[in-house]
Amino acid sequence: MYKKVSGERFVAAMIDGIIVSIVSSIPVVIYLVAEGFESFINYYIDGGGMYEGETWYLTFMLIAVVVETVIGVLYFVYMPYKMNGQTLGKKIMKIKAIDLFGNNPSFKQHFIRAIQNWSVYASAVTFFIIYIDIMVFSVVSGAVGSIVGLIAFISYIMILAKEDGRGLHDVWTDTRVVREDIDLNKEFVEKTTQMGEWATVVGEEGKSEDEDDPWKI
Repeated sequence: MYKKVSGERFVAAMIDGIIVSIVSSIPVVIYLVAEGFESFINYYIDGGGMYEGETWYLTFMLIAVVVETVIGVLYFVYMPYKMNGQTLGKKIMKIKAIDLFGNNPSFKQHFIRAIQNWSVYASAVTFFIIYIDIMVFSVVSGAVGSIVGLIAFISYIMILAKEDGRGLHDVWTDTRVVREDIDLNKEFVEKTTQMGEWATVVGEEGKSEDEDDPWKI
């Protein structure tokens, strides 16, 4: 059985979240400042509500969604795909993602298991709605965000509660997170030995039952 690394995973997620938030904010802030420092301040004070009817606000939202999508995929999908299952957070915490065979998951597996990106994926798919009706887009985005948030919450609870420490995104993609220095050959030998011992015990129990049954032919 692989040792749980729940604590390391949460710390790694926090580190990754901070890094991605900072990087994603840079182009967005640059655009807002270009529109005028007053607009920049008012946007964050009002939450963007007063600008929903303005053309530049639509451009701003488009830039924000594109930036979040690109950075999210690069950081949470492409990076671990190229860095042996590790983001910077996982690298710092000395953990990594692996598939059921102990290998670095495929690009597709990394894409699906990147639970941090699920809201971003949804926003990228539904963004066209904003050009039809901003209010509808806000409602759809809020609903999708709530659903993804619930799924993420359940996944995090599973990571803490389950013996194998796997969340929904791990189960759905047949992956898990382990320490980077884990000896997979040793784990395989131990699991094989345990299975062999289990098979021997079951076989002996079955044999004993046959010997004790006088009517057994």
